[in-house]
Amino acid sequence: MEHDMNDGVHIIGHGVLKGKINWKIVSNGDGTETVTISSIELYSYTYTNAYQNQAVNQNINSHVYDNEGNELFSVYHDGNTTFSKTINKTAQINKTFKISPNETSPLTQVLIVDDKYEYARQVSTQIKNTNVAPKAPTYEQDPVKPTAPKATVHHVQVVAPEKGQEPAVPVASVKKVTVADMPNVDKPQPQKVEVHYYNIKKTPKVEKTATPETPKAVETASILPHTNANEQGSGAVLGFVATIASLGFFGAISKKFKKQN
Repeated sequence: MEHDMNDGVHIIGHGVLKGKINWKIVSNGDGTETVTISSIELYSYTYTNAYQNQAVNQNINSHVYDNEGNELFSVYHDGNTTFSKTINKTAQINKTFKISPNETSPLTQVLIVDDKYEYARQVSTQIKNTNVAPKAPTYEQDPVKPTAPKATVHHVQVVAPEKGQEPAVPVASVKKVTVADMPNVDKPQPQKVEVHYYNIKKTPKVEKTATPETPKAVETASILPHTNANEQGSGAVLGFVATIASLGFFGAISKKFKKQN
């Protein structure tokens, strides 16, 4: 808190009372806040002289009181010198109030200052709630259920005519029924689905190729078939057999040779 000291003609000096207000704010969840001012701490008082005091009465008697009238600090001087005093005292306040969004609390008194020279002063504070009132959400209204139409059925009784009389045409009363149109139902929006494309390459199946077999080499006989007879004798026998075959006796001679073996 700052104040000027006046001798009735000039401002002769400036006073500064230093301290701290202890307070707590709790949000109520609806934009309102509950504020509690618990106490005030006084640190020091400094007076700075600016002009010579020319008043007849120069007895400046400064006092600081809490809200209950208890004295927290006092100093006596004539206003012509600069000085500083240490206080280091705490005064309890314990005031709680609720503040709506974008509103300011009423002035709350925390100290009383009286210099017994000019006049007493009340030291007060205010706290503003800077919240903005929340807006109620807008919900889509449910469609109104249509009222079922009601119809009245009239029964017509037909009397058979007597002989020689034409049948009477039955008369039926018809009641007009108004049926309200059913409310249109909102067409559902197609759902969006994320699609990921992948390139898939199929590995071709390799057919197993049969390995051709290596042809076997023709075995060459190391010893030609031969008989015990010499070559000339063999040739004579072959010639003889050929001659017999031409005559048709090969089968008979063959059987004869087998029996001999």
